[in-house]
Amino acid sequence: MELTGRIKSISDIQHISDKFKKQEFVLETEINTPYVQTILMECQQDTCDKLNQFNDGDEVRVFFNIRGRQHNGANGLKTYNSIVVWKIMSNVQQ
Repeated sequence: MELTGRIKSISDIQHISDKFKKQEFVLETEINTPYVQTILMECQQDTCDKLNQFNDGDEVRVFFNIRGRQHNGANGLKTYNSIVVWKIMSNVQQ
């Protein structure tokens, strides 16, 4: 899947373990709706390095997968979703 939009904010890298890191960012887009959609996305591993070349306000094109998982905890079965970016590039026309 892919979306275009403007980066609203970029968080710091989170080192989950010695072998896994992720970095979240917020993308604002108006694709498929007349209203601005604010979407939390994440980069993992080497894709975090690619995200660091962008700043708040940059127009980007992102390619991503939607991932889901379930966890049966103290409050019962809960479903979680993640939007994981595998490619990010500038959307500025050259």
